[in-house]
Amino acid sequence: DKPKIAAFDNAIDVAGNYGLLNLVALMNERCALWLLEECPFDDEKNTFLATEYLKVSMWCYHDWGALNKVNQLERQYSVLAGAMRSKPPSALSSTRRQAYALGVRQSAAFSVSSD
Repeated sequence: DKPKIAAFDNAIDVAGNYGLLNLVALMNERCALWLLEECPFDDEKNTFLATEYLKVSMWCYHDWGALNKVNQLERQYSVLAGAMRSKPPSALSSTRRQAYALGVRQSAAFSVSSD
């Protein structure tokens, strides 16, 4: 059986619900690659979807702190050029900035509830 986009979306939702940003990034990236590999390249809808999944993946990697991965994705996929400028703010990145400003260890910053 081949994966379906709903399976990727489910994995993304579950990882997001548990705050596993690294897995949210990975699942978005894998979904984009699946769309590009399994679906025709001339299909504009699938190309658009793959690009959106890659953008979200890159934004999540950024918020997680995997800046080398962000740079790799930008180099590998020209459609991602400038995508960081359109990144929406996230609770995680603001928590990380706030913790850094306060001198709090990174692991302690992630245990803070965003409620």
